Amino acid sequence: MKRIAWAGLMLAGCAPVAPDAPPLPRPRPAPPVAVMPPSPPVPPGDEAAVQEPQTPCRIAAAASLVGKPLTPALQQEAQAKVGARSVRVIRPNSPVTMDYRPDRLNIEVDAGNNVTRFRCG
Repeated sequence: MKRIAWAGLMLAGCAPVAPDAPPLPRPRPAPPVAVMPPSPPVPPGDEAAVQEPQTPCRIAAAASLVGKPLTPALQQEAQAKVGARSVRVIRPNSPVTMDYRPDRLNIEVDAGNNVTRFRCG
């Protein structure tokens, strides 16, 4: 009789889980951590050498070009006047990334391809 009771208990432990039971949550792995090597120490008085040089943005120098049709020559003239390293033309309803680059000249134009605004970034 004891053997039958033990056999019943053993089989009950192997019974399948009810189908309406929710599944057990699986642990999510932790995201990888980037480890950067330490920066070398900066000698005292040499802090300026560590910073990247910023191109000054002189938007006021290109103010006379607002309202004119955008041409490759006008684009080059505006870039030279402002002192920008690169140029991005922004047309109406065009997607624009939100990254800020102080050395980039943004030229905004209207539907008629006339310059409406200059800005840096």
